[in-house]
Formats: sequence, C-alpha cells, structure tokens
Amino acid sequence: MEVNICKATTSNDKPCKNPCLTGREFCFAHDPDPVSRAKFLAITAKGGKKPRTLIAALKGFKAKDSVDFAEAVRRILEMIIAKGLIKTTKDVAVFNSLVGTFLKLEQGSIVPAKMREIELKLAEKNKALSKDKTAGSESGQSLG
Repeated sequence: MEVNICKATTSNDKPCKNPCLTGREFCFAHDPDPVSRAKFLAITAKGGKKPRTLIAALKGFKAKDSVDFAEAVRRILEMIIAKGLIKTTKDVAVFNSLVGTFLKLEQGSIVPAKMREIELKLAEKNKALSKDKTAGSESGQSLG
C-alpha cells in the first residue's frame, strides 16, 4: 500500500512528511478545507493533555533485566494495538521495529544472550568490590 505524502511545506520551508488524508493532497495539519482545519485547530488547542502518538506513549516504559525484555516488548506491542496508537508514518516505523525486535528476542537472538553476559560481568564486579571492601575493613580493624 502506497502512502501519499502531504504537498505542503512546514514553517521552516521544509516539505511536510505527514501522510495525506484519504482522497486529498494534504495532511490533517495542512488541509485547506475549513472543516478539517477547524478539527485540527480544536485538537491542537488541547495540547499535551495525553500522548497522541506512539512515541509519547512509550516514554518511561522500563524492563528490569534481560528476562523481562521480551515480555516488555510484547506488552508494548499489545498496548499499541489495544489503544490504536499508530497514527503517523513515524509510528508505523517504530511499531515495525518493535515487532522485529520482539521476533528476534523470541527466537533467542544474540540480544538477550549479550544482555545476560553483561549482567553476569556486572554481578562479578559487584561481588569483587564487596570482597575488597570487606577485606579492607578487616585489615583496617587489625591496624587500629
């Protein structure tokens, strides 16, 4: 399916990258039709009350460790579908990337293995630091 891109230019004199409204040459923001323009102004007047794009909705989502990562990506994908968050071409690109990441994680790709390796190295370093602190405090006690 081919997506037509808006023929308008932005305030920076750059071409608009938004998809056109169905059967039109312009996107929602640039359509000269008075009804479309009124809807656009009403929506933008609300500004910032809730995330309107996939990118905004994903901010702050965290996974605790590599075991949670595949589950976190799955939950994000389900949230995107359930809430209908795919609104722009940028959202589609992000969604496709997340699907690819999820499939790689489910197939046991290198990503979780590398994350586990890093977690193990970090745990070993923390354990060594704990031993050094314990040895340092014990030697400090015998000197006093």
